[in-house]
Amino acid sequence: MGLFRHRPKPIEHLRRDARTPNGTIWTCFATPAEEEALEEPEVVDNSYQLNPGDIVNVKPCRSRRRFSIRVRDRHDAVVAISRIR
Repeated sequence: MGLFRHRPKPIEHLRRDARTPNGTIWTCFATPAEEEALEEPEVVDNSYQLNPGDIVNVKPCRSRRRFSIRVRDRHDAVVAISRIR
């Protein structure tokens, strides 16, 4: 969680795909606003579903550019993420 904190945006539309020993794999059907939020280092998970080690496969609604993120850390509803591809 950074020293100069920006305002993280919430994400929704999560679907659990599989559970692995390292974490859960999720799919997010991202709206353009959520796709923009997932490019930041932190997002808000109001449903408290994401845990460290989880992977989220992001499928944007309007573009063909798919990517994945890994959940690094969690502090209350704020989740630190990093892009993996």
